[in-house]
Amino acid sequence: MNWNGKSKIAIGLAALAIFALVGCAGNDDSGNQGVVKQVLDSVTMAVVERLETAQIRTPERAAVDGSAEENGLPAIDLAVTIENPPPGLPRVNDMFVDSILVYAVYDGGLLIYDLESHDYSMTAVDENLKALARHAGDLFAGGAGLYRIDGAELIPVEAKFKGEINELYSYGPSLMIGTSEGLFARNILGTINLLEGMDVSSIVEDHFGLWVGTSGQGLYHWNGERFKKRFLARDDSLFDNVTALDFNHNHLYLGTDRGLYVYDGGRWETISTEAGLPSDQVTSIDASGWVVYVGTQAGLVSFFDNEISPVHKMGDRSVSVVRTVGRKLFAGTERDGLILKAGPAVTTLVNPWEEQEGGLASLAH
Repeated sequence: MNWNGKSKIAIGLAALAIFALVGCAGNDDSGNQGVVKQVLDSVTMAVVERLETAQIRTPERAAVDGSAEENGLPAIDLAVTIENPPPGLPRVNDMFVDSILVYAVYDGGLLIYDLESHDYSMTAVDENLKALARHAGDLFAGGAGLYRIDGAELIPVEAKFKGEINELYSYGPSLMIGTSEGLFARNILGTINLLEGMDVSSIVEDHFGLWVGTSGQGLYHWNGERFKKRFLARDDSLFDNVTALDFNHNHLYLGTDRGLYVYDGGRWETISTEAGLPSDQVTSIDASGWVVYVGTQAGLVSFFDNEISPVHKMGDRSVSVVRTVGRKLFAGTERDGLILKAGPAVTTLVNPWEEQEGGLASLAH
């Protein structure tokens, strides 16, 4: 078994980090235990990716952790049904994973997939749903209107905003609504217009406020009182079209149509096709763990230990949204439907626009 030097160093450093954190969590501090679990999950995914890239055989992992009853979820009776599916191959626009249920919105409706039973339900609507967010215990979807998801139904929610919803984000007591015409905050006081005339594409919070990306008008930071435009002095147009945002471990991850940018609070790092991105058109970022996953129009990659690596069997797929939960990776795609990667196994959960018996097709071989 031959590992290159970088793989040995990366895995060795990961192991040291795990042992250090485990040592720090020797008491009953639940916060430390949570950090240790996140590191273990993230580093395990990174190591598995390195092993798969090096074509080292690894054991498969279970696709589902626990039943609905064990996770305390209400039972939703999902049938493998498609009500008036739209023509063509709709794009998966956003995704939310709640234990064994995967919610996805696409161009024309809502999809709910049960990881335990492998059943799914699709609710077709006459609009493109583009955003999902959990807020105050409810799950919301956004398109031409704002909806609360109740079971498999979309219940209209009263909210006064302009334009069509591109992004939803839970921020303290407010549900932030980013639309093609501005940024709005919905809370017990009603709906407040925070930013007018902007085509909002993405939202994420840091320790000091909100980052707001737009399509065509640049990147802004809101400190709770005012918005300040942020840009690079060497080229103030690089952040004009923000396609994705995420924040974790004191780093902001910014996707654009000209590559990925990482901000550590003091300087910006540029990552493009020259550094290993399959495309400079970044579509989605998941920085919830220590391993950052970046979706592009030409493939999915991981960013770990300052290295870009193609994700096994996902390196050439056009990914529109990526989410990680523990050691499982979920991807919504432009043409291939909803995909789950667990260990080395890559499975199409739902691609109802192709003929698939029972809505389940395995790509692992």
